[in-house]
Amino acid sequence: MKFNGRKRLEYALNFKEADRVPIELYLPENLKDYPNAQNLIKLIDENCDTLKGIDIIDRGFFGVEASYESKLIGEDETYTYTENKYHTKNTEFSQIVQRDKLNVQYCHYKKQFFSNVSDLKKFAQCDFPNLVVPSNYNDLLEDACGQRHMPIIGNIHPFGMLARNSPPEKFYMWLYTERETIHKIMNKMYKQINNYIEQLKSSSVFYFCSLEMAIEPWLSSEMFDEYIYQYDVIMNKNIHKYGGLIRHHAHGPVFNHLKHWSKMGIDSLEPMEIAPLGDTILKQAKALMGDTMSFGGNIPSQLFVNISKDEIKKYVINAIESCAKGGGFILKGASTVCGLNSFKTYEQLDKIIDATEYFVQCGLKYGKY
Repeated sequence: MKFNGRKRLEYALNFKEADRVPIELYLPENLKDYPNAQNLIKLIDENCDTLKGIDIIDRGFFGVEASYESKLIGEDETYTYTENKYHTKNTEFSQIVQRDKLNVQYCHYKKQFFSNVSDLKKFAQCDFPNLVVPSNYNDLLEDACGQRHMPIIGNIHPFGMLARNSPPEKFYMWLYTERETIHKIMNKMYKQINNYIEQLKSSSVFYFCSLEMAIEPWLSSEMFDEYIYQYDVIMNKNIHKYGGLIRHHAHGPVFNHLKHWSKMGIDSLEPMEIAPLGDTILKQAKALMGDTMSFGGNIPSQLFVNISKDEIKKYVINAIESCAKGGGFILKGASTVCGLNSFKTYEQLDKIIDATEYFVQCGLKYGKY
């Protein structure tokens, strides 16, 4: 059988061996014209495998009908400052984004959408209308993927959305002091998402990003179950009902949560970080979960700006030897762009590009079945 990227990823997620281990990687848009990235672009285009698709909630303010405006409000030698506003039926939500002029992928929020309890309560009062599935949704998904990519459906995760758009020193206190308000938001958002899943009836991969903000040191296991498990287990069952798979992105110490998350319905997890970035010994994770949870990772691409090629080769060989047998493994860095969006100088960027090229070459050489 001749494998393309889409089929290779499909095999991995269903615990089957293709011609080789898939390598999940894409290039950030802002580097497409960067001269020193051209060899890497060719390497990615010819060899790397990507999950790609369209979001469930791609309009309005996190599922609430709203108009949007954005304006530049300031700049200095290093950063620009942009104010983004969403105008809902009854209120307004705004954020201020600080963006690096050199690396436009980097941003920092000087003001969050939910900067105080009042914002949180206003959001809880909003209407979350039923979302309508476009009649040509499957065609749109296929057009986005073709044979090059595996279809994926992006999802807003309610907990992750709130955590990312609130000041952390306030948000984790609100989990104690504003329980009723937060659960009101959760109930509305999950109702909207579950309704959409029922309309969609898709067997694609559903992708979420949130759980690194819901483990130690942030949440106790009891709070995890209160704010995530009880909601996700229902949503995940709805996805499984139509043959879909659930994939999560979660940094940090995830190993001790694998069994619990599998019971919640997660089918695939990445990036499975090694110590001290996380706590995963990939061979142990594979032995523990068998064919009940597939993995992506566990290459510490955060270190690509400094580590040697010999170290990269050792990481790649170890990951493949630890987890590739029998399928269920996708080789990738800590992010799908391998740190190519994490630089402060062009010298750093060039080092990361060189390291990423070598990472792909190692994956191709040592990842064959």
